[in-house]
Amino acid sequence: MSKLPTAIGQDARFIVDGLLGTGDWAQVYRARDRRTGMRVAVKVSKGRSHGHRQRLEEEFSVLQRLDHPNLTRHFDLYLERSEAFFTLELVEGEDLVSAIRAGAKRRQSADGSEFSPLPQAGLLRLSRAFPQLVSAVETLHGAGLVHRDLTRENVRLAFDGRVVVLDYGLVERPRVGGRGPSALAGVPAYMAPEQHDALERGPASDWYSVGVLLFESLTGALPFAGDDFDVVVRKRTLDPPRAGTLVVGVPPGLDALAWDLLQRAPERRPTGREIIHRLALDTT
Repeated sequence: MSKLPTAIGQDARFIVDGLLGTGDWAQVYRARDRRTGMRVAVKVSKGRSHGHRQRLEEEFSVLQRLDHPNLTRHFDLYLERSEAFFTLELVEGEDLVSAIRAGAKRRQSADGSEFSPLPQAGLLRLSRAFPQLVSAVETLHGAGLVHRDLTRENVRLAFDGRVVVLDYGLVERPRVGGRGPSALAGVPAYMAPEQHDALERGPASDWYSVGVLLFESLTGALPFAGDDFDVVVRKRTLDPPRAGTLVVGVPPGLDALAWDLLQRAPERRPTGREIIHRLALDTT
């Protein structure tokens, strides 16, 4: 593991006090701005090539186009001689699934899988959190963008109850067919089947990922688990399990919603407006 930098930026403006996340081409640090005293997140390119800097600029450009309480707020872009980075709000909290499932007890089944019911308090947290998530994703889609990386680590429930979607490094416009350079980017467990095949990638692909997060919140496990290759093959060829058959106490409406979001065919998944309507019915 590489050593944390002590500071970032000219005159060591941003004092680093922790690593928030790391990816293929960038790292995100928790830091304090020496000039303002504000605590921020700083996303730093791992490389100094033109391609690295351009990718950072493109992600910051996406953030500039977005304005929604459940999408990360951006601050400033810095393109310095020695490094490229941008600052954004520091979201203090937990990943969405962990926050919803706080207090749930894990139970191991006969085949070694771990599933556990969501306590009533968790259902209440879910009812407050998921409409915020869907609203954020709809805003992205309304801007003509697809997130493509809605994973457990990239959706956070802040301590103030606000859901925040993080990491826009894989955001792109919807694509039909073809194999672009980023075609297979993402986390296999959360990706829609068509993303693995490098086929159509549109709003329905993000709704599949929301379905994985919903299923995981309800059961404590992923709908398809195993190594990446096994996950890809199974979700291409098999129907997902029903959350209500794995744990007790899953509201029938949420069970059906998770099932519909995890359909293999994109056109069979509900739209954002339909999801909001069904969440309102199923969590009241």
